[in-house]
Amino acid sequence: MATESTQPTEAIAPTAPMDQLQQDQLQQRLAKVERQARFLRRSLIAWMLLTLLAVLVWTVADAVLRRGPDIITARQVRLRDATGHLRAVLDADPPIPHLAFFDSAGKAPVLELGTEEDGSAYVALLHSNQHRMVMRVDKDGTPDLRMHDDAGRERLHLAVRRDHADKQECPGLFLNDAAGTERIRVEASDLGPSLALRDAAGVGRVYLFSFAGNQGIDLYDSSGRTRSTWGMWENTPRLAFLDEQRHRRLTMGWELDAVAVKFLDPREETRFELSLSATEAGMSLRDGGGNVRGKFTSTGDAAELTFLDRAGHTESSPKP
Repeated sequence: MATESTQPTEAIAPTAPMDQLQQDQLQQRLAKVERQARFLRRSLIAWMLLTLLAVLVWTVADAVLRRGPDIITARQVRLRDATGHLRAVLDADPPIPHLAFFDSAGKAPVLELGTEEDGSAYVALLHSNQHRMVMRVDKDGTPDLRMHDDAGRERLHLAVRRDHADKQECPGLFLNDAAGTERIRVEASDLGPSLALRDAAGVGRVYLFSFAGNQGIDLYDSSGRTRSTWGMWENTPRLAFLDEQRHRRLTMGWELDAVAVKFLDPREETRFELSLSATEAGMSLRDGGGNVRGKFTSTGDAAELTFLDRAGHTESSPKP
């Protein structure tokens, strides 16, 4: 009987498949380690960059808080309060740079500062998006202050204007009606103060002045033509009425210690004159050439009426 051999027979060993599996597992582990290494390397780089950025931000912020930046460049800067409402805007984007401050709701501007294209500078106070008061310095250096109504119409203007003729500065106050028409003007030039009153069409109707020691009042018609003027000239009171062509037709005043009333023709030649002094009353008639043709005088209890020819010779002298 044949006995079964106890020696191990040469079988197919599983060592080869096991080695392949281990190799695959080893490759997977190496790939995992490489991925982890790459992640750690990237994380380290990111951490270093974040650290560097934090240091840079802290350095800049510390410099700003300690001494402020040397230069800030921007086209527009907006400031908001703790609630996020817009409170101020510095804007250089339009051709007119300006700074505007807003109300507590951040809706409407209440104060503006800026310059204009012609080179003038202004400060404006606003209400309901309307300019109510504007202070300005024009490009030629002329300062003025303007006040507006609810509709934005200018109602009051205070300025120091420059007279282009003699280059003298003249302060003035100008008041406008609801239509924006100037109605009152008060000025103080080097010659003296003046007051002008205008009608609804803007035509001057009354003018009061005090120039070089002479005071007067001029009255104008609706076309702006002088029709009456009276005042004190060299301490002598005078009154004159003018026609539509501005020719004097009636004058009253003092002449040689006498009150004189004169009626004039369109050429402003005296045709009829009345005079009254402390001792004499008189009347004279003149022709178109200005020659006295008739005189009447009364002195005390005596009165005399005289008629003259063109040469001034007495033609008759009847006595009452």
